[in-house]
Amino acid sequence: WEGDAFELTCEAIGKPQPVMVTWVRVDDEMPQHAVLSGPNLFINNLNKTDNGTYRCEASNIVGKAHSDYMLYVYDSRAGEEGSIRAVDHAVIGGVVAGGGVRHAVLAHHSGPLL
Repeated sequence: WEGDAFELTCEAIGKPQPVMVTWVRVDDEMPQHAVLSGPNLFINNLNKTDNGTYRCEASNIVGKAHSDYMLYVYDSRAGEEGSIRAVDHAVIGGVVAGGGVRHAVLAHHSGPLL
């Protein structure tokens, strides 16, 4: 809902372990009121301008992987909850014998997952 707080945590698994995990906004600039702290993305006081696609990116010395999440913020007066939708990817990262980024991105969030 508009006015609520929102949190996403990106967990990356790989061999070797990813050393860089970050969030970017795909379709616009990151909101000024967003707080990035390592693998965590916090957005306080959600509003409809926060709607968009947010990407978790993970990398190690072998390669990079990412996963996209679409955020929809609804008017709190409409009585509908804001939601986040995971965009499925058939292959997020390559698995290479002896190394590579393995299905590197999972996310946890504080709202409903559709």
